[in-house]
Amino acid sequence: MKNIDFSMTYLALKMFGKQLYANISAAIAELVANGLDAKAENVYIYMDIRDRNSATIAIYDDGEGMNEETLESNYAVVGRNKRENLNPEEAVKIMGRKGIGKLAALYLSNQYYIITKTAFMNVPRAWMLEISKEQKDDKKPQLIEVAYPLQMEDVFGKDLIESKKGTIILLKNVKISNFGEAAEDALEHKLANYFLTTNLSQNIKLCILKKDSDEVKFKPVTKSIAHKNMAIIYTTDETKFADLNNETIYFRDKSLNTKEQTYQTKREVLPIPKLIDTTLKDETGKSQKFSKSISGEIEIDDKKYQYVLEGWIGIHSTIEQSDAKLNCENFKKNMHYNPNQLRIYVRNKLATSSFLNYLGMTATFINYIEGEISFDVLDVEGLEDIATAGRDNFSVQDERVQLLIALCKGIVSKLVAKRQKIADDMKTHRQLMEDLAKEEERREIKSRFKKGAIKSKEVLDNLPIEHQQAFEDDFFQFTRAANISNPTKRILISHKKDCENFGNFLIDILLKMCPELRPNIIFTSNSDFGVPAGYDICSYLNECFREDIHVIFLFSRSYYDSNICLAEAGAAWGTNRTYTNFVIDMGFGDISEPINKGQKGSFLLNMDEEARKDLSKELIRIVKIVGIEKDFTVDEVIDIISEKMIDHEEQLVAPKYRPYRKFQAVPVCKSCKHPMNIGFDQEELKYTCDCGCEFINSKII
Repeated sequence: MKNIDFSMTYLALKMFGKQLYANISAAIAELVANGLDAKAENVYIYMDIRDRNSATIAIYDDGEGMNEETLESNYAVVGRNKRENLNPEEAVKIMGRKGIGKLAALYLSNQYYIITKTAFMNVPRAWMLEISKEQKDDKKPQLIEVAYPLQMEDVFGKDLIESKKGTIILLKNVKISNFGEAAEDALEHKLANYFLTTNLSQNIKLCILKKDSDEVKFKPVTKSIAHKNMAIIYTTDETKFADLNNETIYFRDKSLNTKEQTYQTKREVLPIPKLIDTTLKDETGKSQKFSKSISGEIEIDDKKYQYVLEGWIGIHSTIEQSDAKLNCENFKKNMHYNPNQLRIYVRNKLATSSFLNYLGMTATFINYIEGEISFDVLDVEGLEDIATAGRDNFSVQDERVQLLIALCKGIVSKLVAKRQKIADDMKTHRQLMEDLAKEEERREIKSRFKKGAIKSKEVLDNLPIEHQQAFEDDFFQFTRAANISNPTKRILISHKKDCENFGNFLIDILLKMCPELRPNIIFTSNSDFGVPAGYDICSYLNECFREDIHVIFLFSRSYYDSNICLAEAGAAWGTNRTYTNFVIDMGFGDISEPINKGQKGSFLLNMDEEARKDLSKELIRIVKIVGIEKDFTVDEVIDIISEKMIDHEEQLVAPKYRPYRKFQAVPVCKSCKHPMNIGFDQEELKYTCDCGCEFINSKII
């Protein structure tokens, strides 16, 4: 029997080199990772792109270098496990595993040089790999040793000669004609994002020559993440973001009719919870709630592996570049660089930048998410490396990926909910500002009318009576039209003073539902909503009933003993205002004409479940009537009612009734126990009973 070995051809190398990587930065990052795995302290990236059709790229590391034997047994073997035969302490530091990262050079050029030197070599040696058209596809690839291809004046030319060890990957005639200015600016960001640079002890430095006047100058590749543009950040290390917590963050609100059009709040930096609640679909497709720990053990094929999630995930205040400048000058977003990424790292190296796509979420603010999560269990010895060759994707049919999806989805859901809360608060703030502006405008108009009132009266008094009447009619119609044009009605709570606690209770509920209603409420028993300075109550209410207004009646027995209350009821009827009936210590049938006693409202005293539901429905109706565009469910409002009932529990009691008009106290006869009769004897009120008893120490009903 004869065993037959597989071999690799130039055609296979071409396919690997061109198809494994998606862009220039990914290919360069893979070559940098090889240098870091060679125990380099520094990796230098040199790019001379002045001639975009024939650029030069070189990656130099001061690692261990390679001799001829190492090149033959390790480098020239495609698909070799780089961690094999290493002790656990060394193996855990190695980023690569598949042994195909070296082919990233072939993505950039069909020809490249390996110039290398070990500590035991006197001079560097150089080899070339070429997969040009002249090479036959079925021929076995070869590393061809060549003369040292660098001059002393070239970048790195003498560095490797004078140093003890290191490697240069040199690529010439690289075609980057489609590599525009925006791509150049984004390159450093992309390179930095390929590594957890904050966790690396090594240095990565970059030099790009774009024009003839540029100098060869290397600067560190560092992350430039716009954390200051983030509204909320969840992290496993709060100390890294301590200086950002509780800072003011600004939002551009283009719908806000103010000069600056900004809304501000405080940034939150929060710890990622040890247990994360999330919702996932089971095998049947039904959504189920789960709690997952961010660290622990995962069992795969009857063997347990330790895992821990580390890092941060944040949500941006905005992804509009011009608006983001309010908070962070270094925010970048263009066709070459998008901060909307959830980057997953394994052994400090990028595994995927698009993990958001795995979460299956379509929330409003999902494209505001950015984060960096380390999850090393995705690449441990004994389990398959589930990262694809290009290091930018995952095999999702794996328990580890499913666990990571659950954890990240739970965190992202929290961020999206908090960002939505900010959006809701912005809407409330916008409405409040608009209401205040309208109120200020209204006050200004009133003030101008008052200032001109004296002069107008002088002019008016000199006119004939019929002209005075015509002028007053025109003025009334103008005022009415102006008030009706206001899309939001005002709310008058008509009540007797002894029922003010019920009015305050209703106001608290309405403001919890719609804070923007505050300037629209008239409630004379509360100074915050009462009669403005300079008005007497009758004059003020007279003006109110000339506006578009909704009346809430708090009917009680004592209501009908108040002249003001009866005047308000009559005014509402006479001006055909919309109204709501609430009753306290009486029934709906006891409401006197002309108010419709059959109109359903709600009981406010000793409310049972049904009464709370009625009150909820009525409050939702009121909000819609006055022009607030908000949707509430009955259950949502019932929750608010229940909360406010606790706050007002001691105050929601029926007032003691002192009869004056409609409801009179009726004594019970002490002898026969029947209600006594009310009559008059010589113009005095007198109680008598058919049994002949008079009102003496009788019980009142």
